[in-house]
Amino acid sequence: MEINEEYHDPDYPDLPVCVKEEIPSLTEEEKLAKIKQIVRREFRKELDLREDEVALIDERMTKARRYLHQLRCALVVNYYTEQRLQISS
Repeated sequence: MEINEEYHDPDYPDLPVCVKEEIPSLTEEEKLAKIKQIVRREFRKELDLREDEVALIDERMTKARRYLHQLRCALVVNYYTEQRLQISS
């Protein structure tokens, strides 16, 4: 037995150290179709994200308009209440 040789367990088969998997090669059309698919998918994701953001902004603007309307009503009621008190004094 050589000094540099590693011990090999007889219960396990001897496997090659480096196994390379061959990547299937794609044609140019397949590559182009795959790239287009990825780009479309990513654009769709971004568009959906932007649409969700716009919907959230619209919801917040509606809520702000509602609060402004309530504030306006309270100010008008307060204004006319004070006017009536001054006139009747």
